Amino acid sequence: MTTNKEENQKISSARRKYQKVFTKPSLTKQSFRDECDVNQVMKRFEKTGVIDHQNPRKPVYADVSTFTDYQTSVGIVLRAHEAFEGLPSDIRAQFDNDPGKFLEFFEDPANENKAIELGLIPPPPESTEKSKPGEEDPEKEVINPVDD
Repeated sequence: MTTNKEENQKISSARRKYQKVFTKPSLTKQSFRDECDVNQVMKRFEKTGVIDHQNPRKPVYADVSTFTDYQTSVGIVLRAHEAFEGLPSDIRAQFDNDPGKFLEFFEDPANENKAIELGLIPPPPESTEKSKPGEEDPEKEVINPVDD
């Protein structure tokens, strides 16, 4: 009879051992080794009482699910810049030749009349003359309920 120890030795000797050898130089900067070593960080904390290895900047949480890829975003910015450059110089001058100010102008709904005046957007379609009070609109369908 064989014991469990002998069986385990047979199994482990039957397993192949693999080793990965890296021939290229490491891209890891070894000068940061002590800064990243948890034992070194804890030694500094015990001496000073300060954890100094953390990033001092505040984290930013943003919903980026609607963002497109970088190339598409750059294309959008370039097309917007080209469209701005295609405007007459007197209109560009009103925005200090800054496409950002131009876009800010359009983000404010209060600027709609000014944009129409400058010819940047078409005026809204004029509505047809409404009937005078007391007059019925001939195009309006009138539905009368039927009494049973």
